[in-house]
Amino acid sequence: INFPTGGHHSFILTCGFAPSVGENDGCGEGFIDYLESLRLVNIYGLAFIRHHLYGDTSVESLLNGTETLSDEIDFSSN
Repeated sequence: INFPTGGHHSFILTCGFAPSVGENDGCGEGFIDYLESLRLVNIYGLAFIRHHLYGDTSVESLLNGTETLSDEIDFSSN
């Protein structure tokens, strides 16, 4: 998955505790909310683990892009 409106600080807690540090690199207007980016990374990461380690086929729609959880991401299966 790709986060077109994400920056470096969109995926760590900087935006919640010191947003001025990541002002032009993930925090603030024009960037995805950091809590939403963390939620999505966790969901997709856990889906990957469930599928590849445990053979869970219930998450295939997330991993192949037929189901998306947010308009804030682009899916690519390169």
